[in-house]
Amino acid sequence: RAWVVLVGGETGSTMHRDKAGTRPGKYLGSHTSLQEIGRAYAQLVPYVGRQNIIVMVQLEETLTWLRQATASEAACAELAGKVSVLGALRARLKATESDCEKLLKDGGADYDGDRVNPTQLLNVLRGQATRQGDKVVPPQGVSTVTLIIASHGNAHAAHETSSRDEWYCHFPYPSPESEEHLYHVVSHTGLPDPKDDESWSAPRYRYRLYSTMLFQVYHEMLQRSPFRRLVVLYQFCLSGGAANFMQLAPYRQYFGTHTWPMYVMTTSGEYEPALGAFLMLWLKELKNALHDGSKVSLEQLFSKVKAIYWEEVYPEVAEYNKSNPHHSIGAEDPKNPRTMGTIKTFSGQDTHLGVSMDEIDISTLTNQKSAMSNIVGSTKASDSNCRL
Repeated sequence: RAWVVLVGGETGSTMHRDKAGTRPGKYLGSHTSLQEIGRAYAQLVPYVGRQNIIVMVQLEETLTWLRQATASEAACAELAGKVSVLGALRARLKATESDCEKLLKDGGADYDGDRVNPTQLLNVLRGQATRQGDKVVPPQGVSTVTLIIASHGNAHAAHETSSRDEWYCHFPYPSPESEEHLYHVVSHTGLPDPKDDESWSAPRYRYRLYSTMLFQVYHEMLQRSPFRRLVVLYQFCLSGGAANFMQLAPYRQYFGTHTWPMYVMTTSGEYEPALGAFLMLWLKELKNALHDGSKVSLEQLFSKVKAIYWEEVYPEVAEYNKSNPHHSIGAEDPKNPRTMGTIKTFSGQDTHLGVSMDEIDISTLTNQKSAMSNIVGSTKASDSNCRL
């Protein structure tokens, strides 16, 4: 069976009072990913099924805040810090309810509120339920996992004098203190917390999901289930750096990541800002191809979306990137590119079929009959039959 994990992140700063002290706490009037996750769910659920989709995003928490903040001018002034945003917040509430209508009808997010944190996602991917009834990716019997993360992202030096960086994406809540050990694989001291701000509930690095932590989980998943396919889409700034494990020589030589059954899509270079439209374009074209019953590979789908992305949505940016001297190989300062929104794929090998993940049919991301026919022909297709 195929599973999908949809993750909507946000910066921890939105969950604390602003520096000016004009509002008492969190501000959820412009969530960076919630509406997109709602629309993504609506696109995918007909093809995957509600029981095989895990959603992690601040849906009910955000709607509750918006409803409270838009109840009156006084409420808006208290929660948002100013009355002038009342109209915008009411429009945001209406748009959020519309974009998340299907998800709300189907019971809402599986993980909401303070359970939208880095550790919880790692547990979901590992198949580890931390509470009774938690929905997680099953450890066995899974053919394909599609992981989509939409958030903000960044990188920092591994430590004060290091030229090596650590990439991460943001979560609105921190990993619990009891899970501090998960950060032992990360050099997070290169970005110390501000000394003059103690308003956050935990050290700021615990609000970050580092690419090193995701790499570790991917490795564990594939050690346990080597025939499982992982299809990953990162939509956040600097996301190209979060996929370095697929291309850097030490990873390829020691871990053989170029042979992993992984297909990773990133929406910005390792030091670039992301532009934001790729996810919904990809889902739209995926849905169209599935509806038509077309035989389309992952790479064919990506190539089609890439053309639309540059030629129809961002033609001015495409021209700007091409004319930019930092766009060429050998740029004088790769950590400060003037380009933006470069989309890219990193492809490993399908362990069972012995072909590049580029060539895998998109129907394998779903639980339609056509998808199952692509993998059921062999008893090794489902990772329940895998052997290490």
